Amino acid sequence: MERFLTAEEAAEMLNVTVNTLAQWRANRARLRPIPYVRSGLRVRYRESDIVKYLETRIIVPGQPRKKPRSVRHRAGATATG
Repeated sequence: MERFLTAEEAAEMLNVTVNTLAQWRANRARLRPIPYVRSGLRVRYRESDIVKYLETRIIVPGQPRKKPRSVRHRAGATATG
């Protein structure tokens, strides 16, 4: 069976704060989307999703970096600030 982590355990694996994880969940469309499960007030993360997230951020020196994903703009927003 898949291991589920608490927000505290996931934050420790990612080297971020629990508050940062909460911000990522609240702004999931714009920030780093990591899947999570909510049961009542409890939030859990699959350990495999955390590992997958970390693996996508591996940088190999000397190799070109992938282009960042483009940010979607809201309907009606203009490109000029």
